[in-house]
Amino acid sequence: MAERSGKGAKIFLIVSVIILAAAVLFSAAYAVFLSPVTKLVGDKPVSAGKPGGTPAAPDVTPSWMELEAELDALIEGDATGEPIAIPAPTADPADGTQPTDGPEPTQPTQPTQAPTIQLANPFKDVSETDWFYEPALWAADKGILTGDAMAPNDPCTRSQAMTFLWRNAGSPEPNLQVSPFTDVTANSWFYKPVLWAFENGLISASTDGKFYPDNTCTRAQIMLFLFRTEKGSAKGLTNPYYDVPEGAYYYDAALWAYSRGIVILGDSKTFDAGATCTRGQFITFMYRCFAQ
Repeated sequence: MAERSGKGAKIFLIVSVIILAAAVLFSAAYAVFLSPVTKLVGDKPVSAGKPGGTPAAPDVTPSWMELEAELDALIEGDATGEPIAIPAPTADPADGTQPTDGPEPTQPTQPTQAPTIQLANPFKDVSETDWFYEPALWAADKGILTGDAMAPNDPCTRSQAMTFLWRNAGSPEPNLQVSPFTDVTANSWFYKPVLWAFENGLISASTDGKFYPDNTCTRAQIMLFLFRTEKGSAKGLTNPYYDVPEGAYYYDAALWAYSRGIVILGDSKTFDAGATCTRGQFITFMYRCFAQ
């Protein structure tokens, strides 16, 4: 009986050894022929794929050393000592909601407006509610008007009109050495403006050789002065007035002034050519002609 039991234990031991050996061999064969081969490239584990099969995609997961280096760079800075900036996600140009890798779309440049006159009101007889307020400040800023009073309701004389136009042109020196007018002398305060106006064809000598500096200007005369200063033309223009007949000496000037927005018609559609032009009106006409 004891002999039989000993033989059974030996058989069990032999079978166990065989099974264990088979398991070891199977594991080795799986490792060689079935499992992917892993190797180190630098400090990254990279899968080389299965023998005889399609190579596996490389493992791009960063190692703990890379993560630690990146974290240190963010906290302490790069090689130059400057902190590494983390770009914030920008809005998608398509709908403004999803982040993209590109910069934000450039906004179109807004058109700039014409600058307004920043000059303090120098006139004691001009207030902000006056219809000629902005033209008056423009004229003061340009040096066309001087002093502390504009006298906007006074009639504009011929000498004043020439002086205002001359100053607007930059107060140039006239080339004439002798006055063509008997009533304009070198001692006249309007001497240079009148000679400049004569040189540039704004005025001409009358038959008696006089300029008549103190005569008041009519609206027709003022439009003619502006028309000649700007070398205007009425070619192709239609007459918008009821009281400007074709053939009048101011006909072209009146049509040109309307086309330029210098004269604005009311319901009556009249030009009032013979009406006296005040200083406030002339400065306003100049402002519309030269500043707008």
